[in-house]
Amino acid sequence: MIFTLLILFPSLVAKEQAHLVAKEQAHPDPARVHLTKWTIRSEKLSPSQLSSILPIIHASKRAAVRSSGRIEVPGARVPGYVLPELHRAGLIGDPLARDHDVKFRPLARLTWLYTCNVNVSSLSSYHGNHMGVLVFEGIDTIATVILDKTHVYPGPDNQFRRLVIPLTTRPDEPMLHIEVVIESAMVEAVTRAAHYPHLVPPVSYPPVQHGEKDRQFIRKSPSSFSWDWGPAFIPSGIWRPVWIQGVGVKGWVVLSTSLTIRSSKVTMATHHGSSNVTMDTRHGSSKVTMDTRHGSSKVTMDTRHGSSKVTMDTRHGSSKVTMDTHHGSTGEWEVNGEVELMSGGSTEFVISLEFQSQTDGEKLKLISPLSQTELDAKTNIITFSGIVSNPRLWYPYTLGTPHLYNATITTCDVTMTCSTVTKVTGFRNVTLDQSQLDKGKMFQFIVNGEKVFVRGANMVPLSVFNGQQSPTLMFDRLVDGGMDAVRVWGGGVYQGEEFYEEADRRGVMVWQEMMFACSLYPADDRFLHNVAVEVKEQARRLSHHPSIILVSGNNENKQGLQENWYNITDKPLYVSEYMKLYDQTIRPAITPYLSTPFLLSSPSNGESSGPWLDDNPNSQLSGDVHYYNYTTNCLDISTLPIPRFASEFGWQSYPALSTLTSALHTRDITLATTEHRQHLVNGSVLLALQIKSMFSVGPGNHLSNMSLVYLSQLHQSLCLTAQIGHFRRWSTKLHPDGRGMTAGTLFWQLNDVWAAPTWSVLDVNMRPKMVWYGVRDQGYKEIMVVGHWNGTHAVLNLATLPHHPVVSALSLDVFLYDVRSTASLDEWGLDLQDVPAGAEIWAAGRDELAGKCNDLKQCFVAAELTIPTNDDGSRTSTTIIKLGFDWRGVALHNPHLSAVIIHQTESGELWVRVRSEAIAVWVWLEMKGCGNNTGGSGSGCTGGVFSRNNFVMYVPEVIVIFNPDNGCQGGCHNNRGIPDNGCQGGCHNNRGIPDNQGIVHEVGDEGLQVPEFEGLQGEENEERDLNETEGKEGDQRSCKVHVTSLYHHVE
Repeated sequence: MIFTLLILFPSLVAKEQAHLVAKEQAHPDPARVHLTKWTIRSEKLSPSQLSSILPIIHASKRAAVRSSGRIEVPGARVPGYVLPELHRAGLIGDPLARDHDVKFRPLARLTWLYTCNVNVSSLSSYHGNHMGVLVFEGIDTIATVILDKTHVYPGPDNQFRRLVIPLTTRPDEPMLHIEVVIESAMVEAVTRAAHYPHLVPPVSYPPVQHGEKDRQFIRKSPSSFSWDWGPAFIPSGIWRPVWIQGVGVKGWVVLSTSLTIRSSKVTMATHHGSSNVTMDTRHGSSKVTMDTRHGSSKVTMDTRHGSSKVTMDTRHGSSKVTMDTHHGSTGEWEVNGEVELMSGGSTEFVISLEFQSQTDGEKLKLISPLSQTELDAKTNIITFSGIVSNPRLWYPYTLGTPHLYNATITTCDVTMTCSTVTKVTGFRNVTLDQSQLDKGKMFQFIVNGEKVFVRGANMVPLSVFNGQQSPTLMFDRLVDGGMDAVRVWGGGVYQGEEFYEEADRRGVMVWQEMMFACSLYPADDRFLHNVAVEVKEQARRLSHHPSIILVSGNNENKQGLQENWYNITDKPLYVSEYMKLYDQTIRPAITPYLSTPFLLSSPSNGESSGPWLDDNPNSQLSGDVHYYNYTTNCLDISTLPIPRFASEFGWQSYPALSTLTSALHTRDITLATTEHRQHLVNGSVLLALQIKSMFSVGPGNHLSNMSLVYLSQLHQSLCLTAQIGHFRRWSTKLHPDGRGMTAGTLFWQLNDVWAAPTWSVLDVNMRPKMVWYGVRDQGYKEIMVVGHWNGTHAVLNLATLPHHPVVSALSLDVFLYDVRSTASLDEWGLDLQDVPAGAEIWAAGRDELAGKCNDLKQCFVAAELTIPTNDDGSRTSTTIIKLGFDWRGVALHNPHLSAVIIHQTESGELWVRVRSEAIAVWVWLEMKGCGNNTGGSGSGCTGGVFSRNNFVMYVPEVIVIFNPDNGCQGGCHNNRGIPDNGCQGGCHNNRGIPDNQGIVHEVGDEGLQVPEFEGLQGEENEERDLNETEGKEGDQRSCKVHVTSLYHHVE
């Protein structure tokens, strides 16, 4: 689709318009020059600083540092950070290895100098005294910029703000010398806290985190000072791009643009056909005018926050009109935008806006001319707005197609010299249904009129050195894992453009938080002004992304204040400062750019139109909850909450053994040797207790090496999938006490920044843990069977999504097994029709089961639900119910497992045959020995995922497919795992899942016919720890499949 909106001011005439294209081509914008190579130097080191720094420096480099009295790295990369550049230059070891987070701490106390020389003679075409602009998109954090050693520009004092420096003419000097002085944020935080009029809690953090205090006084990533999942580096650097651009002959340059798209009007007929209802939602207060047979009824309401359904009773014949005001599949959409300029003289500009559909090229309807303001002399901003109709809508990928548009904003001056900027955006309408229930309120996301059950995770920064890692593989894992949403948690950073573009393109919803977490904050004028500018800049930058469905002011700060985490005595003072920051500063700064609901905090009781604090921010009757419980049995679902929305919950585990050994430089992985990285208070003790309460860990097993990794990951998987299943059971019904109607889950946490015991489902190398497979296969499937043991019954429920309220033509097969025998004790087969979401579809009581199984603790129920697909095929959902709340005392037999690669497809997939001679409980496969195996891209089958893993094997043989991250060969995929122009046939679909939908191939009497793959079949000798196959080094034929199960790690 293409449409163009054009603003004409009086001084422009038709003949000037005719030359617009020619003028634009004749005088294109000067290119932005990115400054990527800098020299980094430390401050001159004092003798005491040298004594603390030299032991950190590599032995071969110490003499040079001692001689010069400073550390220096020429050719350092920007964007980047000091520590990675020191490592790249061979001055220090890997920051993420061993205990270097503490060992390298003296480097965080230093002041660092970045220098760069740039030839600006290419900017010589200038207008008046203005030559161009120098822009730092992000400096971390306390910085001063000095040009030519004379012109000093204070930095923004904020990691999340940019710095814009106008450049004046330089007739005699082509070289511009740039210095950026970055002072220690760690030292400055303590100084500011000491000078603040009163304490701002927390004043310290748990010693196990090895962190630094007073992070709340610096506008910097809170978690960079340490967290319970990550290290403290408090890094310094230029973490976002730096660029310079000349104004050219036109004498002005566009610095930034913004677009906000909101659903404007929805017009529909009533069910009587005689009434027309028009709703104007452009500015929040929605006016509904109904022209009925007996007069006119006018109803005014606020649809910005709350229920999306409007019901009117006119009492004069047309009776009742019920409409969904947010469906948005037809109707009008208001586009609001801003163009920020740096102008050397021009004050009159014309804005045009063109939308180019990435789908089909159809034109959008222009309802009214684009309007604009004059250039504001204080802000250098022009605002514009217009209305379009009937676009293709952006949907989460689980609901539809995420249609996108190229929005091209063209700015022209009176000479018709122009500048263009293109943004990728989409049209979607998001509301948060908070309609009143008998007890509490709903908390239901609605996208384009469709209810959404959110299935996602919380993410921490992609790296401790922010901006250093692409989000592509993370999105691969997220989508392949069945997730459709991610919460950008408030203790990290606002992500870069690539992140939000990936979310837009893939149809992943984003819960975006402002970067405030687990602290109270200052509220002096300087701090509040700094925050207001930060929030406005970020809101303008992000407002065009349709993937963002909610914005929240902070993480857990309301809860911490209301529950008095910090033992404050003057609560009114801190409440007042809280409201100044979030309600009176952040809310008004962000609201003009919002097209989504806004929460002051998470957790909370939901949205509010005024200042308030919840009596119980973590209430299960309204809003969202955060829930952690490490002392009760996670499989006993009677202990779990039944909230409206679960936005945080999780359990810890260790990453892969190879991830740990490579980071810690030891092959002895125990609770003790990893204690430095266990940042949860009493975390090792709690984790050991959790494992021992779930599995039979004998006195000879000291929870070390593979057993520690396997058992911690299995415990995490069992707990998280049980809780997700519990929430999905309650997604369509209310408990008698008013709880329930759970509308989404965001577990903690998706990713990791280092090798440590944390809550992540992906380790620092993006390698999936056991729980990732559990979530994919037993937690987040669209339609699935959910099982649990309630103490007296084994129960199976149907879990679906809101757009599948009733499901038919299902086939359910249920088997009762004793782990000591491969023969089932009983079987049930059911054909299910018209089953409502959440319905109980099978149950068996203790007495009935005991009649078939003489020792219940040895028995489990396996259920297989077969679901028809639109292509006349089917897919399967499976679940396991242990008869009891743990796996202790289970008499497992040695399954003599083997796993052999038997075939490689042209697309690079590896077919793995897994065999077992007994029931194998929680089989775990790992692909090793081919490529770097870090989960990233590269040659061979580096990282990747199995079509099935972390499963109970009660058949003698299965075929599982391994999908390498580098995907199909021969150009069908690129090396990032993204399809190139329609990957066909047996490669991958757009989600990176094989065409067989990831269903395991179970071999029955007839067997499974697969091609022979000579050279890959090794001996199938079962080993107690791991099983391997042999192959040739350097390609897929060298890949080895390691297989293990619960039998190998318990007594």
